[in-house]
Amino acid sequence: MRIRDTRKDFKMFGGRTSNGGSKFEKTADAIYRWKSTKQNFTAWDSENQVEIELPKDAILIPLTATNQVTGTKERDHGKATQRYNNVSSNEFINFKEDIVKVTEYDRLDNTRNVIAEGVYSPTVKEAIADLGSVARFTKNIYCLLDGEVVKLALRGASLTPWIKFEQSLKELQIELMHGHGFKVDGYTEEKNGMVTYTSPKFAVVDIDDATEQVSNEKAIEVEQAILRNMQANGTTEATTEFTPKVSDQPTTAEPEDNNEAISLEEIPF
Repeated sequence: MRIRDTRKDFKMFGGRTSNGGSKFEKTADAIYRWKSTKQNFTAWDSENQVEIELPKDAILIPLTATNQVTGTKERDHGKATQRYNNVSSNEFINFKEDIVKVTEYDRLDNTRNVIAEGVYSPTVKEAIADLGSVARFTKNIYCLLDGEVVKLALRGASLTPWIKFEQSLKELQIELMHGHGFKVDGYTEEKNGMVTYTSPKFAVVDIDDATEQVSNEKAIEVEQAILRNMQANGTTEATTEFTPKVSDQPTTAEPEDNNEAISLEEIPF
């Protein structure tokens, strides 16, 4: 992924939301996460109340990337639909400057409790190091899919394959977006102790000049919306730039369905 001068464009907006208020802007039409049992990325269609799968051989054009902390925490009481609390943070870009607030949303009480708050390194990283699947580092890859913006939330078993994929492209001097997109090219079966799980395989695909031009324009729109949201939330300054790098990622991951923590020790700061 390339670095764009988002900072200059963002200053033109004065760091405000598009409606002049504090309401957050929608940055993606769907959020896809790897589901090991389906060997595919799935998203929740809230309008129709159904789970949808990423279409086979879908071509994804990467636009930009952000970081986040996500997870779930099991509660000891409540109905089945309230048994798990969502754990999440705001999206962030800079590991050492952006403020990250990790909260647990209690569905039964409709309250939010702060788990950790501060810059990711070292404050939040240390706070979530022993929480396992309750709170894991997540890489969000924003992509263009058939004219819509979707977000691939990569963590656990889906994060390491992406890192290796980017590293292999770097060795081949191939840069995503510059004439290239990618697709999910099947899966591999992995085993961790007694747990068997699956991980996605990624493959590069060529895109034409017209598609690249459209994705370039959409990428700027998405990045500006993300920055306006971050500015409205008070978690970053308007000077923050998008600079996603392969070396910013953790280099090991555990399966989604167990309780072991992803290793964050390999993230260089």
